[in-house]
Amino acid sequence: MNFSAFLAGCARRGNVVTVAAGPEWLQGRTAFGGWASAIAYNVARQAGTGTLGEMPPLRSAMINFVGPIPATFDVVPRILRSGRTASWIAVDMVAEGNVVLNATFLFLQPRDSVVTVANLPPPKVTAGPGEIPREVYGENPPPFVDRFRSHPAREGRRGPPEVTQWVRYLDRGGLDGVSELLLIGDFSPPGFVHQTAERGGLCSLTWQLNLLGEVPDIGDDFWLVHTTSHHTLAGANSQLMQVWDNVGNPVAAGQQETALFF
Repeated sequence: MNFSAFLAGCARRGNVVTVAAGPEWLQGRTAFGGWASAIAYNVARQAGTGTLGEMPPLRSAMINFVGPIPATFDVVPRILRSGRTASWIAVDMVAEGNVVLNATFLFLQPRDSVVTVANLPPPKVTAGPGEIPREVYGENPPPFVDRFRSHPAREGRRGPPEVTQWVRYLDRGGLDGVSELLLIGDFSPPGFVHQTAERGGLCSLTWQLNLLGEVPDIGDDFWLVHTTSHHTLAGANSQLMQVWDNVGNPVAAGQQETALFF
C-alpha cells in the first residue's frame, strides 16, 4: 500500500489519528524517521485546513525524535498560533502515554520582498542516477530501504565526510511534494559513513528542515541529497543536509543531530 492510501485508511477521532504500521517501516525498535515526519506533517496540515481553512505552504519543520516510535501510536495535532501570514502547528506522537515524537510546523504565506539571495549551489557530481550501485546501507538493510531507489552521485569513497546521492521514493501515487521531501530528506546516512568500516545503530535525535520555496513536481526523476558531518564525537553526529531537484535548483536545507551506538 502506498503512503497516501495508508494514511487515508488510518482511524481518526476528530483531529487525532491512530497509526498502526506494519514492520516494513521499522528499523530495530523504532520507525523510520522520514516516514514518521511525513505522517506528522500530513496530520498537522489536515488539522490546520479543518480549523483555519486553506493553509499556506510549509516553510519550516522542527522535529524531535524523543523516543523509539513503535508500530502503533496516536498523532495529536495542536494549533499554536495563526496570524495573517504564518501558522504554527505542533504535533505529538504518543504511544502508551509517552511522547515519542514532537514536531512544530511553520506554514508561511509568501510575501513580496526587495531582498533575494541565492547561495546554495548543488555539489559537484560525477555520476548520474543509476550509474553507480547503492553502497552505503550494508548487506542487510531494514525493509523500508527497498521503498526507495538511491545511487551515489560521486565515484570513490575518499574525501571529506560527505554522502552525495540521488534518491527517489518509489511509490509516489497521490504523494505531495512536501511529504516526499520529508521521506527522502531523512533517508541518507550520516556523512561520516565513508570514514569508517564500522557499522552499527543510528538514531535521529533532532531535525530542522527549511523549505526554500515551492516544491517542484519532478515526477519519477531523482532528487540530489547531500549530507555533511561537521562534528562527530562522543556518540553524537551533527550534520548539514541539503536537497536539490533534478536540474540543480535548491529545494530544502536542514541540520540534524544523530546518536551513534557503535
